[in-house]
Amino acid sequence: MEDCEQSNDQNNQRTPRTTPERRRDEGNIGYGIIGFCVPVAGLVLYLVWREERPEDSKYAGMGALINVIVSFGIPILLFIVYFIIIVVFGIIFGVAA
Repeated sequence: MEDCEQSNDQNNQRTPRTTPERRRDEGNIGYGIIGFCVPVAGLVLYLVWREERPEDSKYAGMGALINVIVSFGIPILLFIVYFIIIVVFGIIFGVAA
């Protein structure tokens, strides 16, 4: 090994550096599932990866956002449905004024 380095130094040549292979940014749906199941982890992954791995960060952030929308949307939707059912039954049975 030393002989190679010395011969390169003697010839004034630089050995090319090999950079570690970067992980491809494929937009893995698994990060969306992680973001949906654990929205805080999805938000953290989104914030950490938004410049380095934009496709993966997009899926993680979307998973977290979908979880938040579902968590707030379903109770609101159920409240509206229950309210409509109560009003309809009240009108049918003459309880409402």
